[in-house]
Amino acid sequence: MLVQRLKVSGLLSFGPRGIDLLLEPLNVLIGPNGSGKSNLLEVLALLRAAPRQLAEPIMRRGGIREWLWKGHESVRVASLETIVARPSGATPLKHALTLTDNGGRVNVTGEELTSVGAAESETESYYRLRSELDAVGPRNRDDTASPVERRSVAPEESILSQLRDPLDYPALGWLQEQYERIRLYRNWSFGPAAAFRRDQSAHGPADFLNDRADNLALVLSHFKGDAKRRLVEALHELYEGIIDISCPVTGGAVALFLEESDERQIPATLLSDGTLRYLSLLAILLHFAPPPLVGLEEPELGLHPDAVAEVANLLVQASSRTQIVVTTHSRMLVDALTDHPSSVVVCEKEQGDSRFERLDSARLRAWLDEYSLGELWGSGELGGNRW
Repeated sequence: MLVQRLKVSGLLSFGPRGIDLLLEPLNVLIGPNGSGKSNLLEVLALLRAAPRQLAEPIMRRGGIREWLWKGHESVRVASLETIVARPSGATPLKHALTLTDNGGRVNVTGEELTSVGAAESETESYYRLRSELDAVGPRNRDDTASPVERRSVAPEESILSQLRDPLDYPALGWLQEQYERIRLYRNWSFGPAAAFRRDQSAHGPADFLNDRADNLALVLSHFKGDAKRRLVEALHELYEGIIDISCPVTGGAVALFLEESDERQIPATLLSDGTLRYLSLLAILLHFAPPPLVGLEEPELGLHPDAVAEVANLLVQASSRTQIVVTTHSRMLVDALTDHPSSVVVCEKEQGDSRFERLDSARLRAWLDEYSLGELWGSGELGGNRW
């Protein structure tokens, strides 16, 4: 699990009080439209962009003035803080950002990267930027580096995009790598002209499905042995006649075919949107080397209702290998999580300010003896309803 805790205030639909959310391996966000579910994925996009170009997702959605909270109070400062788990027993890292508007451009007025020790004496500071100081960190592994001058730090970017030296600054280097490996799936384009229906270059990125899923055939071509067997078995749950998947490489291009029991080969150009969407989900959730965090917007869209429960099972299984954040409006998907109520986060909005609350398994125990989780949501017992 990558992100243990996420705090956001003054940003998008997260007002001055903001949210302080403890994350789990699986986090399924439910609630009405406009409650802030998608905005949490935008916050994750901000983390992902920090080692490259922090301003990119902000500019894509209208600029910093559109990102600062617009509520009954005037908010000029947004803050974002994560507690990130590290492997091998190392203490977690705390990464905090403070953002303001500088003439329509995003301005990083504060940034901090520290370890999170059990006691204050065990806490290490790797980098600290404060607007009132001229000199800032970071300290290198030998504790001999001169401080970075404030004027040399680009005000619109995170230090993660400006100081890339994993040997001298291993904490920064590790966090850069983890953030860059975050994958978010929100804007898949289906239909007859979708890019992943066509043959794909065999020389493109194949480590994981990209945001547009247009390297699907290339990624699936690397599923071998047990990984491919599990993929075919899971696809069989949706499409009973399928017995195999093949991704032949010809002339530097990779194609995608499904093989039916009568040996008929169906190319990606003729597959239904639902089949391709489900195959894309399998490429993500069954991947043999997943990224540290995956975000999915409404994975149930375009699928037959009978397949939604299987998607929930796949999410639970995948969360043992990678952290997952999902938004959904599907009561069938939530129903299938009845044995995992604490994975569900109820999202609502009060006076323009998003409120997130994780379900309490102990409090719901008596209810779940008689009702499914989807039934409780539909009846209004969980909150997160439009009416």
